[in-house]
Amino acid sequence: MAEMLDKIVQKTSGAINIAKLKLKLATKQADLDEAYENLGRALFIQISDGTDMDEEIAALVAKVDKLNTEIEKSEREIAQLQGKRVCVSCGKINSKSATYCGKCGEDLNGQK
Repeated sequence: MAEMLDKIVQKTSGAINIAKLKLKLATKQADLDEAYENLGRALFIQISDGTDMDEEIAALVAKVDKLNTEIEKSEREIAQLQGKRVCVSCGKINSKSATYCGKCGEDLNGQK
């Protein structure tokens, strides 16, 4: 009985962790959409009226890069909690049953 309760607690904890990560991921994706919108606006202003927006554009590009990196990390964490296989060579998320990476062809059997 205690063993069954432990398994239930583990599954519930895993589901809660996945839900938290998905919420965090959704927030980062909304931030990314906003950053892209601001980047587009800055580029439009610079091109349309010649206003120097180079510093703002550079800052927005850096923000987009950072958010993309954070999103990829969150997606990999979620995949691992769901039991999916993440290729150590290219970072592609593969199904639980995949033997080789669908992107780069790396053998996944030796990977965790």
